[in-house]
Amino acid sequence: MPNDDPLLTVKNLAKTYRVRAEGKFGHQDFVAVDGVSFDVPAGGSVAIVGESGSGKSTCAKIIVGLESTSAGEVVLAGESWTGRRLRRRDRLRLAQCVQMVFQDPYSSLDPRLTVGQTLTEAISVHRALPRLELEARVGELAEQVGLGVRHISQHPHALSGGERQRVAIARALAAEPQLLILDEAVAALDVSIQAQVLNLLSDIREQMGVALLFISHDLGVVQHLCDDVLVMRAGQVVEQGAASTVLSNPKHPYTQRLIGSVPGPGWVPRRHIISA
Repeated sequence: MPNDDPLLTVKNLAKTYRVRAEGKFGHQDFVAVDGVSFDVPAGGSVAIVGESGSGKSTCAKIIVGLESTSAGEVVLAGESWTGRRLRRRDRLRLAQCVQMVFQDPYSSLDPRLTVGQTLTEAISVHRALPRLELEARVGELAEQVGLGVRHISQHPHALSGGERQRVAIARALAAEPQLLILDEAVAALDVSIQAQVLNLLSDIREQMGVALLFISHDLGVVQHLCDDVLVMRAGQVVEQGAASTVLSNPKHPYTQRLIGSVPGPGWVPRRHIISA
C-alpha cells in the first residue's frame, strides 16, 4: 500500500514545441504541457485523464526520459532527472526506477523474438545472470503476468492482444522498477480482456509494491485502478484529487463534461433505420 513519501514529484512541468506556422512562413510555439505538478506516492496509483492532445502522454514521456522539458523538474526516487544530459549509465539507472507500457503491444514487441528471448534481452540489459538463473527469471516473469510455459517459445503474432500486453508488462518488470507508467495500456483490448489486465496490474501493485501512473481517457478504468486522478485539458491540470471524490463530485466544467459523456447503465447506441 502507498506510504507518505512521494516516489515521483513533478514540479511545474512545461513543454513547448517549435512548429511551422500553419499557412504562413516561419514558426510558432505550441505549448503541449503548461505548469503541471503532482506526486505519485511509493506504491500508489495515480491517473492522468483527458482528451487527445491534452498533454498527458507528453508528461509520461518526459518522466521516462523520452522527451526533454522546457521548464520544471522531475524528481524520481529522490533524484532530479531534468536539466542535465542523460548519459547511457544515467538512462540505465532511470530505467531501473521507471518503465513504460504503451498502448499497442504488437508494435512495441520485436516480431522476430520469442517471448523468452524478449524477456531474456530485457533482463540482460540490467543484470548479468548465469544461464540457468536467467532461464528461471524468465519463467518467473512469465508467471507473474499470468503466462504459461508454452508462451515462452511463442512469437508475438501467435499471441492474443491480451497476451501480448502481458508480455509487454513482464518486459517492463524485468528491470524491477519502482514505477510503471501505462500509456493507454488497455485501450486497444476488448472489455473482458481489459478487466483481466487491470486486475493483473492491481495484483502487481499490491504484491510487488510497484507504483502506477495510468494515462487514460477511460474514466471507468481510472475508477477501477487508481487512488488519485489529474484531469488535463490543453496542457494544464484543471482538477485533481482523490479519484472517488473527483469522479463522483467534479468541480470543473470540463471534468463534468467528461463524466457526462460516459454512457450509463442501460445505454444503447442510437440506430438509424432506413426504409426500403
